[in-house]
Amino acid sequence: RFKPHTEEYSTEAELVDELKPFKEGGLTFKKNSTNLVLAPGFIEFVKKTNNLKTVVISGVLFDICVKKFALTLRDLYDELNRNVVIIIPLSAVDTFDSPEHNREEIFEKTSKELENNGIQIVKKLGDRF
Repeated sequence: RFKPHTEEYSTEAELVDELKPFKEGGLTFKKNSTNLVLAPGFIEFVKKTNNLKTVVISGVLFDICVKKFALTLRDLYDELNRNVVIIIPLSAVDTFDSPEHNREEIFEKTSKELENNGIQIVKKLGDRF
């Protein structure tokens, strides 16, 4: 179990500056776990957005929250027989570095695991398009 790190109204729960211009008109899902797919209303939202062709994921922690979300989302789209491309730009994700948690090794291992599950890993979003 992780100590609280993105509690509501904390600075860690705030949207990063680069994404703030897109907030108006967007949706917000509040999660109480390390997997956004389990947030109230998220699965219903996915089922309603059947015209979606591409999903770009950003966030932290790459090896925990981002990975769990991406893998579960991939499974959900597969279950719904939907051909949706999931992309993770490495410039839009991060994780911590410590003696027990080598950031570079984590990025390499997590990237390979995600790619092996059909998720596209790119250096930055412009590399894909």
